[in-house]
Amino acid sequence: MTVAHPLRRATSRRALVVAACALVAGCATTEAPSAPVAAGPVAAPDRATTKGAGTSRPPTRAERLAIDQLAREAERVRGLRFRRPVEVEVHDGARIAADLAKQIEQKELDKARAVYGALGLLDPALDLRAMLEHLLAEQVVGYYDPERKELVVRDDVIRTLRADRIGHVDAASDEARLVLIHELIHALQDQDLGLGERYRAARDTDAENAFRSVIEGDATLGMLAAALQRQGVPLDRVAGQLEGMLGQIDLTGPLAGEALRKAPAIVRVGLVAPYIDGAQLMARIYAQLGWAGVNDAVRHPPPTMTQVMHPEKLWRGQLPDRITLPRFRGIEQAGYVSVDEDTLGELELGVYFGQGLRGGVDARAAEGWSGDRVRVYARRRAPEDHPTAAVWFSAWERSADAARALRAARRVAGLRGADDQAYAARRGRALLIIRGLPHALMPEVRADFVRFARGLPKRPGRHAHPLLD
Repeated sequence: MTVAHPLRRATSRRALVVAACALVAGCATTEAPSAPVAAGPVAAPDRATTKGAGTSRPPTRAERLAIDQLAREAERVRGLRFRRPVEVEVHDGARIAADLAKQIEQKELDKARAVYGALGLLDPALDLRAMLEHLLAEQVVGYYDPERKELVVRDDVIRTLRADRIGHVDAASDEARLVLIHELIHALQDQDLGLGERYRAARDTDAENAFRSVIEGDATLGMLAAALQRQGVPLDRVAGQLEGMLGQIDLTGPLAGEALRKAPAIVRVGLVAPYIDGAQLMARIYAQLGWAGVNDAVRHPPPTMTQVMHPEKLWRGQLPDRITLPRFRGIEQAGYVSVDEDTLGELELGVYFGQGLRGGVDARAAEGWSGDRVRVYARRRAPEDHPTAAVWFSAWERSADAARALRAARRVAGLRGADDQAYAARRGRALLIIRGLPHALMPEVRADFVRFARGLPKRPGRHAHPLLD
């Protein structure tokens, strides 16, 4: 599914930056010296223009000087070079929210509502567009657009910058500078590592989460390196500690906005995980291979979130099982139409298994994931209580992992009531989950599942990831 692409831009940079600064404060020992003011060609500002909702303008001379200074700082900490100047636009909050909201296609919203609704992860009555637009309005302070090759900064954020105070301590401006360094690293990824080309590639949800984890993890690590450098602490000195320290950051706590805290777990976790899990992975890669290893990871992202969340599996070259769902002709003949098919991965399975639990995630139940494929159906002239159905095959590293997942799946099924059309079963290291399907249509699915389970090899496969070649 692609609905998450524009949504995931809405992640709270403020929560990330404040938490990162707290982390850095625990590492730092000295203050950073003042940086000199940089000179360079700048564009004269034009009068602000209104395009639909909100306003847009080019940066002022002072703002452009500050951004150019930050671009050089991003180059220094990240070890990459800009091949050309980054275009910059200053938008107010209404314009940013409106531009990003336009990228949320209604058909993708409908798919997300159907898929996650069928799995119990979204309330069918939720106004998904309104929730996403609320998140955008609350969270976005700026972003780099790899399609337009443009850095967009919110007007109230860029006003906190003053080129003559780049090296001085000021909480608001330091926060804004770190946000922009994060976004400028995305521009470096685009110009030096081909981000724009990879950004447009079609991916399943699990692979998309892994891709975003690498991109955001790299930018977060670079932002941390900049914050540490300002305190006189080289990244190399603390790189080995960062993985554990990053795991203590909670971007869904008091630092997050109200809309993010109240968002369904499937939205909240999907927004936050790439920053934390991705930064942890990149910190480990940097500690062992330096920025060259990080560059390789951006060029060749891990194919699954499992390899992001458990880097030792990336090091072992462990791959998930390939799963292909059969056609299920009986379901089609009963009037069901396939709405979407996807691989959700360990991260989102943890959210599925976490339904009804405090925090909304059961990461332990999802450990040992080795592949999944879910297909969601909508029924013509569907009854109001069961408008959708889902068939979900998954593979696990060991039978014990599948047994643990089965217990979690049955607990979740029980949340909907004993008379609900839900079913979960295990065979070896394979797991079957059915939701919303009449019992009369289940025998065909169960028979196909048994054939799928028998065809699984004894253990998942492996290959050498290009990062380790």
